Amino acid sequence: MMVVFVVAAVGLTILAVGLVLVPILRSSVNIEVSDNKRVNVAVFKQQLAELEGDRDVGSLDAQQYLVAKQDLERGLLDDLGSGRHWEVGPKSGRWLAGLLGVYVPVLTAGIYLAVGDYSYVNPSNAVNASTPNMRSADIANMVEQLAVRLQSNPDDVQGWVMLGRSAGVLG
Repeated sequence: MMVVFVVAAVGLTILAVGLVLVPILRSSVNIEVSDNKRVNVAVFKQQLAELEGDRDVGSLDAQQYLVAKQDLERGLLDDLGSGRHWEVGPKSGRWLAGLLGVYVPVLTAGIYLAVGDYSYVNPSNAVNASTPNMRSADIANMVEQLAVRLQSNPDDVQGWVMLGRSAGVLG
């Protein structure tokens, strides 16, 4: 039973670390914007077309249209004249991935060793915890009585399951 627990704990830890590391390792950004002005002009044209569409539909009058168009033009001039040039190079989160890949499992194991209780995993402790006032001889006697009863009633599936489990725990 302890092996199943350890395998499950290790598997879940690997899954958790993987779920954290995959996005970090894939987050390298390879975007280079060499001509930010072209993007700003395209956005301006789109917004101007929407503004003209609103004017044609009648949701804007001539004065509102002129004010909104001047605001758009002023914003475009600010963006084009600012000289800002955005370049985003590749980012690497590999150091963070390595750090998390090591520290998460180590920290998890350390916390479990410090705070965890192995008695819940060991099946012999579960038997002892559920029958604290019974001696081993009493339990063995009950198992023998179950075996005798099953000889007279061999179709009792639950009894056979209980006998198998009892034999597995008692050895």
